[in-house]
Amino acid sequence: MKPLGFLFTMAIASVALFALGDEAWADVCRQVRPGWSPEDGPVSMLGEAVTLLFSGGSLFLLLASALAAKTRNFWFSTVVAGGWFIIAGVHYFITQNPVGIDVEARLQGCIGSPAIGIFLFFVFGVAMLAWQFFSPKKEITS
Repeated sequence: MKPLGFLFTMAIASVALFALGDEAWADVCRQVRPGWSPEDGPVSMLGEAVTLLFSGGSLFLLLASALAAKTRNFWFSTVVAGGWFIIAGVHYFITQNPVGIDVEARLQGCIGSPAIGIFLFFVFGVAMLAWQFFSPKKEITS
């Protein structure tokens, strides 16, 4: 496509987007959170924390944390704690992203602030390390 044709196409798309107004952005919440409706009101920090805590990766890490706490394996606990820190870091950097679909979804109200969820992920990582290093060790009996 020639540069002038591309610019013309983008100009037409921009005019159509602004002419449609909120209807064009309404699809954002349907993509990000299909079950959310504007009548529910904006998602709170607590609601977002619950959503993040019951996501697939978090549920996997919760099960891995329980297994690591039971087995008391140093490396397994360290890997699980690292997983919690990685998830917290990813969600933190997502909130710092100035562009993207999640920015518009936050403005629409279908995504809340993930601050509580990030804090919980960080606390779970610290708790895994604290459990490994500071809890009483199991007695090995033969």
